[in-house]
Amino acid sequence: MPTEWQELTEKQVYELLPFVYADRHNPEVRSALLKVLFPIPKAIFRRMDAFDVFRLQEQCLWVWDKPVDQKAIGEFSFNQVQYILPESDFSNLTIIEYGMADHYFRAFSRQNPDTQAINFLVATLCRPQAKKLNVNDPEWNGDRREKYNSKIAERRAQEFGPLDILTKIIVLQRFIQGQKVIHSSYREIFEESKTKSSAAVQGPNLGWIGVIDDLAETGTFGDWEKTAFTALHTILFHLRKKFYQRKELEQNS
Repeated sequence: MPTEWQELTEKQVYELLPFVYADRHNPEVRSALLKVLFPIPKAIFRRMDAFDVFRLQEQCLWVWDKPVDQKAIGEFSFNQVQYILPESDFSNLTIIEYGMADHYFRAFSRQNPDTQAINFLVATLCRPQAKKLNVNDPEWNGDRREKYNSKIAERRAQEFGPLDILTKIIVLQRFIQGQKVIHSSYREIFEESKTKSSAAVQGPNLGWIGVIDDLAETGTFGDWEKTAFTALHTILFHLRKKFYQRKELEQNS
């Protein structure tokens, strides 16, 4: 029996994802889950002791206890086009790409959700392979996806309506997991943004676009366009450095 997401086939991942949002204490849910993870012939299952069945079901609880392995599915096909998901640690995201994805995620996850926002989230994060990709080119930035373009993403979002819900959930899970990574790695920035309205993190109602604008004014990473397409982790590292520099100045003043 598989004991973690990375041991599953792509088919099993799709079959198991709905269970992540189901009641783990429901006996019918547990039985259905067991059939996916460890299909037992009916003739044998009927002869099994109830306690042994319960013990097997207990071995399936990792589906709820362990986060969905974001490497389980790295791409999907839709309308004869192969779309690539971003890395699970957001190592190949730019600041503009993350800012737009965060905007759509918030719109989808609010109390009165914008149900179309998840299509825009998928279109923002998932893109076909870049044309003339050369992984041996010294200028290659490590991202196989084509460069982010907001107009193309908006057009694709309109086309993603019929995309199956499980694929959308996988992309949503990928984004949530990536957010956990950056919130943990750069917790100082995000903790500061919760306690006060910090211009270095979140301008008044401007979000990450405001961050790009602030950094572009200083020219640290170039003009607005160059700053927008700077790697997310590079931006976050810079903001964390500035955070500690401010703290040091406050202590010495």
